[in-house]
Amino acid sequence: RSRQKMHSVKRFQIHYVWPILIVLIVLFLILFFVLNIPFNTQEDLILLQPFPGAVNLSSCGTLNANGTYVLNQNLVSAGSCLHVNASNVVVDGLNLYKITGPGSAGSIGVLVDRNNAVIKNLNISNFGSNVAIRGANISLVENNNFFYSSLVEINLSFSSNNIIRNNIFINNTLDGVAIHNGGSNLIESNTFLGNGATVAPVPKAVYLYNDADNNIIKNNIIKSSYNGIVLFSNKGNKIIGNDI
Repeated sequence: RSRQKMHSVKRFQIHYVWPILIVLIVLFLILFFVLNIPFNTQEDLILLQPFPGAVNLSSCGTLNANGTYVLNQNLVSAGSCLHVNASNVVVDGLNLYKITGPGSAGSIGVLVDRNNAVIKNLNISNFGSNVAIRGANISLVENNNFFYSSLVEINLSFSSNNIIRNNIFINNTLDGVAIHNGGSNLIESNTFLGNGATVAPVPKAVYLYNDADNNIIKNNIIKSSYNGIVLFSNKGNKIIGNDI
C-alpha cells in the first residue's frame, strides 16, 4: 500500500506540474507582450535611482547637488537659466511654471551635462536651445511644452541612452530635436507643430546627424513642419509608427 501511495503521489506530481508551468509561462507572455509591462528597461534605470527630498527652485542658477528641484514660481532669464551640474537630479515644473529666455541664439533654458537627470512638467520658451544635453547619459525629458526656440528645442550632443517622451514642440525656428554624436536614444510619443514652418529649407522636426547611431524615433506626431525626420551620416536608426 505504501508503494502504491508513493506511485500515486508521483503520478499526481507529474500530472499537475506541467500544466502549472504552462500557465505560468502564458501569464508571463501576457504581461510582457500584451500588457506591454517593461522589464529592466532604460526607464527603470532612471526611476530606480534615489532622489533626496524636494528643494524649492525660485531663481535661475547652477544645481550642484543631487536631488529633486521643484519650481515654485516662473523664471525669467536674461541669458541661460538652469545648469544641471550633478548626477541624479530631477527638475519639476509641476505643469504650472514657465522658464522664459531672452531669445538669443546662445542662451539655454536647461543645460544638462551630468548623468541621470529628469526634466519634466515644464513650459520653456524663447531660448536658443530650450534644453541642451551634452555628454550626459540615461536622462529623461518628459511631459514638457517647448515654444519659440531661436535654434533647437532639444539639442543632444555626445549623449546616449536618453529618453525624450510625451513633449509638445511648437513654433521653433529650426529643429525640434537634434542629435549628433550620440546613440541609443529614444524619441517617443512627442508632438511637433509648426517647427521651422517659415524658414526654408533647413528646419526639421527631428534631425539625426554626424554619428547619431542606433536611435529610435517612435510614435511621434509631426504636423505643419517644413521637414519631418531627417537622417544624415549615421546608421542603425529605427523610425517606427510616426504620423507625419
